[in-house]
Amino acid sequence: MNTAPSHSATARSVPFTSRLQLACVAASPAAVRAAIDAGADWVRIPYRAAQSCSPALKNDRSRQSIRYAHGRGRKLALDLHTAGRGLSWQDCRNAVAWSAEQGFDAIALSDFTLGLYCAARFPVLPLHFVARPGVCARTAMLLRVQMNAARVLVPDTLSVAQLVEIATKADIEVEVVASGCTRVADVGLQAHDSFSPERASGDASCNDACYSSGRHLAVSMQQLPLLASLGIRAIQVEPRNDIPDEVANVARVWRTAIDRCLKDGDYYAADPDWERLLGPRRKL
Repeated sequence: MNTAPSHSATARSVPFTSRLQLACVAASPAAVRAAIDAGADWVRIPYRAAQSCSPALKNDRSRQSIRYAHGRGRKLALDLHTAGRGLSWQDCRNAVAWSAEQGFDAIALSDFTLGLYCAARFPVLPLHFVARPGVCARTAMLLRVQMNAARVLVPDTLSVAQLVEIATKADIEVEVVASGCTRVADVGLQAHDSFSPERASGDASCNDACYSSGRHLAVSMQQLPLLASLGIRAIQVEPRNDIPDEVANVARVWRTAIDRCLKDGDYYAADPDWERLLGPRRKL
């Protein structure tokens, strides 16, 4: 006797091979552990302070965080793209060498010259390149070819059409900014990057609905099926502060949303309670 197809079989339009990862920004060792325990696949540690190595990361706590992440099958990336101001070229080179020595799984940066240096001197250290607004598929492909970048982090000012072009034509992992205070549109942090010929300002690059919006959390969560169907590799979220409980809360809510999206396919819908759980913006 023929039976009706199951709900899971008919609901899924997202490919079974899709695996949206969750990337969370955290700084302190306690916040890193909280993000990992809450389900983050990647934790991106900002490279703070205008010196070659932040005191908070230079001691053995960084190795402890890396061991903690690796013991649970997760990965850590050192974020250099927000440290463009105040660092000399030698400081940047020292930071790259230190991150490779410590055992970070990747380094995130937005300086093309520094990316070429990393590719030449540390070819086994994966690069996550933070792209500027206006990035296109050609730029993403050149990042892959010229500096062997493993992943490109695209801003949330791209239109759906632009995101589709990058995701389908460029042989590189794509990570998108979902919500939070992260903004890669600050070209002041990318003063040394003269690689990308594209120029865009704010939302002017959008010729249709943007794929994501940091201004409205529900919009970002509702568009998870679109991102998964395009083969987007990771969603980056940034908590408002580095308090471990807040980091864990943000990571846990997004982990739940991503897992439900991959399970329910076309039947997925963002839970109104998720926005309530993340709560209003709080002051430190």
